[in-house]
Amino acid sequence: MPGKEQQIEEISETEREALHEVELGIERLHRAHGHLVAFHHSTGRAMNHLAAAEDLLHECDHHDLAEH
Repeated sequence: MPGKEQQIEEISETEREALHEVELGIERLHRAHGHLVAFHHSTGRAMNHLAAAEDLLHECDHHDLAEH
């Protein structure tokens, strides 16, 4: 059974380029997913702050501001 290094040597330069492009594509997908998760967390934190502000405005009898 051929070793891993021997198998790699048997692929063409075009195949190597294709594999490299796949690696780059997967890396970009992982990065995009990370940005999406970060956006989701930031949005959640912002909504928590706005909800806290709404509660505090209601406590101060600024119901009109709390509803905007």
